[in-house]
Amino acid sequence: MSDTTAVSDSLSSSPLIGAETGFGVEEQPTPIRASGFFALLAGLASVFCLLGTPLLVLPVIAILLGLIALRPSDRGRPIGTLPAKIGMVLAVGFGVCGFLMPWLATQTVGTESAYFAKEYLRLMARGDREMVMEMRKDHINRVSPGTPLVTHYEQLEAEVRAMEDAQGMSPMENYKEDDCVAALEDIGGDIELFQVGSARMYTHFGEQCVETNWNNHTDPFTNDIIVTMAFKIDAETGDRQWYVKRCTWDQEQPVAESIY
Repeated sequence: MSDTTAVSDSLSSSPLIGAETGFGVEEQPTPIRASGFFALLAGLASVFCLLGTPLLVLPVIAILLGLIALRPSDRGRPIGTLPAKIGMVLAVGFGVCGFLMPWLATQTVGTESAYFAKEYLRLMARGDREMVMEMRKDHINRVSPGTPLVTHYEQLEAEVRAMEDAQGMSPMENYKEDDCVAALEDIGGDIELFQVGSARMYTHFGEQCVETNWNNHTDPFTNDIIVTMAFKIDAETGDRQWYVKRCTWDQEQPVAESIY
């Protein structure tokens, strides 16, 4: 009797499975978003976009992966959302820096080139021929500081004329034959120059050049004067050393008529 009573007591104390009690529901596992971890890796790799604008694709990839990882879920907060957020923040930070740094550098180069181009034209109008000729040279080939420029070019002219087999014109004679020189010297040092349009930057045989157009405010020229500046990096100081690569009148290119 005691065994039967014990069995009946244990059965009465065990939970019943039926309509009244229902069935137990297993908890769903927390989802894992692998895209969040890939977004973090792409965000860390976005630091390389500081090396060049083509690598700005890395922050874009990181942001897209982060958005995929942060999509809503019905099973609670997925694993990987925190790495996704960190990756997106890194991507935005490095992406903004990667875009602004080249843009600011371009603006700085354009401002510097416009300043030296304007000074070059002012010196030309003022008749400082020796200084103008020095600005046409790169910093390596210029006369050493402290050397009187007038004396240097007078000696150079005398040496050229003394050469029996000299052919062509001397540098100073070539300078005097320049049409831009004659037009600017006729106006004089009071010339009021203004820049026409914005600077145009391009690379020519690995050398970065900046081209600007100029005209006279009081008595405008028929055509603008185009000054092309280039620079070389000083190995000692790391600064940009500008020089004038070309100065000429803006000649409109004729366009041939179409024949049908």
